Amino acid sequence: MVHASPQVTAAQVLDAGRRAEADGRLDYAIQFYRHLTDHHAGAPEAEEAREALSRLKRQTNSLDGFPRTRPAGPPPLRNSGYPNTSDTARLGPKVGRGPIRIAPAGAVQPSPGIVLPESDTDYFAGRLVAHAFVGIGVFLAVAGLLATIAALLLPSEKLALLPEWVVALRPVVGLTGAAAGVVLFLLGQIARAIFDIASASRDLAAIERAKVEHANASLR
Repeated sequence: MVHASPQVTAAQVLDAGRRAEADGRLDYAIQFYRHLTDHHAGAPEAEEAREALSRLKRQTNSLDGFPRTRPAGPPPLRNSGYPNTSDTARLGPKVGRGPIRIAPAGAVQPSPGIVLPESDTDYFAGRLVAHAFVGIGVFLAVAGLLATIAALLLPSEKLALLPEWVVALRPVVGLTGAAAGVVLFLLGQIARAIFDIASASRDLAAIERAKVEHANASLR
C-alpha cells in the first residue's frame, strides 16, 4: 500500500511560527501567523496566531513595526489569490490566477507533501564549533585582563628574578590574549547568526515547496 507523505497542516505552520519567534526571527514569525489567520481562520491554531500577532504588535508599539515587504530569504506562505482592495485598485484584477490552497491532512487524494525540518538539530557540528569559539573567547579575554593586571601589580623584587624579555613583554602578553579572546567571541557570534539565518531559510523553502506542490496537485 502506498502511504501519502504528511501534509503541511495549520499546527505545523503554527509550530514553525513559534520556533521563529523563539529564535528572535520576528519577521518570519509574523508571516507564519498571518498565513494562519488568512487561510485557516476557523482552526483553533488561527486563534493562537491572532493572540501571537497581538502580542508582537504590543512589543513593537505600532503596526508600522510589522514587516510588509518580501524577506531576503524564500518567502513564507502568502495568499496570492486575493489581493487587498488598494492593490486591486492600483494594479487591476489578476486574470486566470486562482487562490493557492493547501490540502488538509487526511484528504481523499492527498498530493505529495513534505515534513517541516526541525531547526533545533540543524547544523549541529557548526553550531557546536561556534559555541566553542564563544566560550574560548570569553576565557581568553578574562584571562588576558587578569594577567595584565597581575603583571602590573607584581612586586619589583619578583620582577628582578624574571628574564628581561619576560619583563618587557609582560603587559603585551595579557593584552594580546584579551584581544584574541574578543576576536574569537565575535567570530562565534557571527557563525551562530549565519546558522540561524540558514535554518530559517530552509524552513521557509520547505513550506514554499509544499505550497507549490499542493497548487500543482489542485490543477490536475
